[in-house]
Formats: sequence, C-alpha cells, structure tokens
Amino acid sequence: MQVTTIAAWSIFVLLGGSFILVATNNAVVCWREFVLKQESPSVVPLIGGILGYVGLSASPLEVISDHAWLALVLDVGCGPFLLLGLTLILAGAMEHESIQPAP
Repeated sequence: MQVTTIAAWSIFVLLGGSFILVATNNAVVCWREFVLKQESPSVVPLIGGILGYVGLSASPLEVISDHAWLALVLDVGCGPFLLLGLTLILAGAMEHESIQPAP
C-alpha cells in the first residue's frame, strides 16, 4: 500500500467520522426543535457538509468520491438549512414589498 493511499484513507476516515458526528448532531437538534418542540441549541451550519464533502472526495474509491456532493445535501445544517433560510429571507422581503413578484 502506498503512502498516498494510506493518507487518503486516513483523511477519509477522520473527516468522514467528523461529518457523521456533526450531521447527527444537526439532525437531533432539528428533531428536538421542530418535532418535539423542545428548546435546543442551534445547528452548526456548513461545517458538517464541508467536512463530509472533503472527506468523501479524498476517498481512494471512485464510487465514494464521485458522490461526495451528497454530504452537502444530507447534512441538515448545510443544504436544507440554507435553502430554508433563503426561502424565509425572500418571503420576508416580498412581504415588505421590497421585491415585487413578476406579473
């Protein structure tokens, strides 16, 4: 086994494990906040998705590295959280009539 392959697997395991921890934490926080209606800390935006993307991209297996973008979608604090935030910002702007919808 070459040193670069060992380094790639090490990065994959380290960052992939970190992604799993952060993404699981974000999912639990969202579950408590929106389903159970309990007070909970805020999600960690972007960190989990970025860690997962870099970790999966570093994998020596093409099957895994070709699908690294899924980490950005699967982490609630990344893709879905930012999409929801953008939707709320646009809805608020349209409500204040600073942005007019097309006729």
